[in-house]
Amino acid sequence: MVMNNIFRFVVIVVGIMLVITTGIIAYYLHTLSADIQYIHELNKQEIYKTYKQEYEYQCKRFYLFSDGKIDYLDKFMQDGWQVCSFVGVVHDADRTRGGEGHVYVVLRRPQS
Repeated sequence: MVMNNIFRFVVIVVGIMLVITTGIIAYYLHTLSADIQYIHELNKQEIYKTYKQEYEYQCKRFYLFSDGKIDYLDKFMQDGWQVCSFVGVVHDADRTRGGEGHVYVVLRRPQS
């Protein structure tokens, strides 16, 4: 009798944990899908403007060196662009320059 109740309790706890885990995974997959769609929209347009028109945005692909430095990012910073977010790193087999791959960076600057 006691073992039967313990078994039921364990089954209920495991079931609840599976439901919670499935919900968390579904949430993160939905978030990832929204991020990918956002990147796709930014890549389709040269410059993306927000509704408030306070900033202009663009998503650029930069070369990422093995020491963590990002090629040509400093030039954009000198032109008034700020790093808004890093949206992904793509590793490739090109090791000729000692690099690790490419990184996608969302940049923004105030409207002039």
